[in-house]
Amino acid sequence: MSKLLEAKNVDNKGIILIKIIMGIDDDGYVRAKRLFQFLGIEESKYSKWCKKYIENNVLASRNNEFISLDLNDGSPSSGQTEYKLTIKLARLICSRTNTERSERAENYLSIIEEKLSRRRLGYYRNGKEKIVF
Repeated sequence: MSKLLEAKNVDNKGIILIKIIMGIDDDGYVRAKRLFQFLGIEESKYSKWCKKYIENNVLASRNNEFISLDLNDGSPSSGQTEYKLTIKLARLICSRTNTERSERAENYLSIIEEKLSRRRLGYYRNGKEKIVF
């Protein structure tokens, strides 16, 4: 696991750390694998975590709250599915995941969700200003 993921204290530098690790894209999606890694869950539990919090989540529907991405490069060991999650779903997952970092991630995602809402409502000039996540 990278040294970035091993950081335990979140202060001003920690917010930057969360930004880097989560890598929220311009459309406001979070990659499931990056969220999972940030939460500090054991790597071997990723598939089970995805099934529980994404695929079998009654509050999440494919192509609305999450998008499946096939990462199959043709090799027998690949074929793992990655997911792009809405900020809302990522927050929900954080609220239901009991790790040391889940509350910090949820708080950060709340800020991003508010910025996205403000952009949609026109609080930023014509919606053209770039929101820095």
